[in-house]
Amino acid sequence: MAARGPIAHYRLSREEYANTVYDLLGVHYDADQPGGLLEDPRWHGFERIGALLSLAPSHVDRYLKAAETVVRGVREAGESPRSAYQAALVGILASKNFFYLEQGSADEPRAKLTDWELASRLSYFLWGSLPDEPLLAAARSGTLHQPEVLRSQVTRMIADPKIARFTDAFPRQWLQLHRVGMFPPDRKLYPDYDLWLEASMIEEPLRTFATAFQDNLPIGDLVAGDWSVVNARLAEHYQLPPLPQADFTRVTFAPEYHRGGLLTQAAILSLSSDGTRHRPVHRGVWVSEAIFGVTPPPPPPNVDALEPQPADVEKLTVRMQLAAHSNTAACAACHRKIDPLGFAFDNYDAIGRWRTHEQLPTGKGEDPPVDASGTLAGGKVGDTEKNTISVDQRMAEVTAPHTRFASLELSNQGRSLAWTADGILLPAESNPAVVFSSLFVEPAGGIDAQRRRLLKKESILDAVLDEARGLERRLGSADRGRLEQYLTSVREVEVRARRAEAWLDTPRPAIPADAAARLNRSIGLDKLGEYLRTMYDLIVLAFQTDMTRVVTFSTGEEGKGPSVPEIGITQDRHALSHHGGVASRLADLAASDRFNLEQLSYFLTRLGEARDAEGPLLDSTMVLFGSGMAYGHSHGNANLPLVLAGGSALGLKHGSHLDYNAAAGFTDYDAKLIEICHRPVDGRARMSNLLVTMAQRMGVEIESFGDATGVVSEVVA
Repeated sequence: MAARGPIAHYRLSREEYANTVYDLLGVHYDADQPGGLLEDPRWHGFERIGALLSLAPSHVDRYLKAAETVVRGVREAGESPRSAYQAALVGILASKNFFYLEQGSADEPRAKLTDWELASRLSYFLWGSLPDEPLLAAARSGTLHQPEVLRSQVTRMIADPKIARFTDAFPRQWLQLHRVGMFPPDRKLYPDYDLWLEASMIEEPLRTFATAFQDNLPIGDLVAGDWSVVNARLAEHYQLPPLPQADFTRVTFAPEYHRGGLLTQAAILSLSSDGTRHRPVHRGVWVSEAIFGVTPPPPPPNVDALEPQPADVEKLTVRMQLAAHSNTAACAACHRKIDPLGFAFDNYDAIGRWRTHEQLPTGKGEDPPVDASGTLAGGKVGDTEKNTISVDQRMAEVTAPHTRFASLELSNQGRSLAWTADGILLPAESNPAVVFSSLFVEPAGGIDAQRRRLLKKESILDAVLDEARGLERRLGSADRGRLEQYLTSVREVEVRARRAEAWLDTPRPAIPADAAARLNRSIGLDKLGEYLRTMYDLIVLAFQTDMTRVVTFSTGEEGKGPSVPEIGITQDRHALSHHGGVASRLADLAASDRFNLEQLSYFLTRLGEARDAEGPLLDSTMVLFGSGMAYGHSHGNANLPLVLAGGSALGLKHGSHLDYNAAAGFTDYDAKLIEICHRPVDGRARMSNLLVTMAQRMGVEIESFGDATGVVSEVVA
């Protein structure tokens, strides 16, 4: 950031220039007229950004012409100034001292405004014009900066009729209402759109803001209340009951009208559309900027726009089409933050009308239903603080006292599936040799050396906790929250260290030499089948020796699942999932599915062959295998393909295909496959319900998890 000089100049916006002329001379000057003052540059809708209000020769020329126009207005108002006076007045109005506000001093550096500067700041902020006499008198007396005097002046200025300039200019700029109508809606798609509706749309947020300001309503009520200020044209547009009058009036919405506050107003919803369709990404960016004050980074260069939907392809919502684009590596990080903000308004079309299905002029099949669901990045799902934790860690809380390791996290590409109660991703191990060593090989130095290391670790952790607790008293509430998350993590490490110490005197199980030679080795993903079978063998051995009772294994991340060279598949899973209907890719995709299921079959067979004191290990082990995608080509994540195996001794029953769609009477998979992969026919089709069922079988006292609505009773014996 460049250093600021001792004197700063802030040019008046053209609206402020016109207001100043009127308040000073009583002349209305239309600065927006053709040939008037140049349009001011905007920054996120705001016109009063000092760094952008530069001065060019063209500005000076317009100021001279504006001054001449104003002087003519003075004569027409009945004044008869002499020619010398007229020339002087033109010179004043075109002087930089008229259209620049000056702050600072060339003689001495200072950090605070003088009372005169404060008077101008305050007046141009609330009235968009020069200070009046009471404000100047307070500045002249040197008391304006005093809190009680400043508070009194602000109260007086808010009660003045000139405050209407603020309640019009601020929301107009803040909400970026200049964009309404920038892309006129297609008359064929939106025949009801007209200029009266457009003008009414712009007026609604202005009147809503003015009402909230005048009535001193909470900011939350302004953004998402259950009311608005509408006229007859908007009432018709929103399908409200007829109003008793045509002019604007405040109305309270019943829930079935899906309206309330600024965010569901037609102006806001239309300014982020392109005239033919809504644009969820643009809506998300608008919410991020206007409501949260966060400007997302610009998109990477050469990002392709969404193409019009071909007539011979199954109809896809804009959200479905965006899925593939927004999951690319260069785009995913920002889209995870932006898209949920925009998807929340997908029930509103390009001109702000409510809908339950997205009307698409081209494509095959029926119009798909709208999916306005989503999860904010970093947000917590559900009602409890524990919902940042993954279900395996809830299970580990129950089983940890009985095993050397609370849980085991594995992944062939580095990223685990396990999250702590504070939403921290647990690290995963991908090397079979490292997994074997950590489970079954005694660390160097023997038990005494291990105990010394653990005691030293506990001592350091205790010191860290004491120091952090002393710091806590000097922190604000937000920083205390961050510190508490840190302290929780430290406590978890301390608990693990003490648990490890308790197991020191229990020797690790001895593994036969032939099994150790087969498992204690590094295997690359170019031999994917051998790699997966080795990791599955390690899981079986960990369960059989009761080293842990909870394991998660990511066999491939959604965006970059490994290729399968062993069977001639050279493309990764992500590339195959976006098959584009190409027959060869579909064949490879099917072959990849068969390959992965064959490895799962190997794992289940090994669990069935291994035995513990109660019988086959498979009977006391629940195995959940699946994917986060139901249809990768459009990134549909509903109706997930899941396999639940084992656990008969835990009260599970098997041998059936549980199809919630069929249970709801749905059979048209050929025509509506894509649709049901984005939204289930039956709301009970929730993976979270299955997770709750499994957690209860493991002794976790839990009734809900995430968006779960109950248990899957069909799999319980």
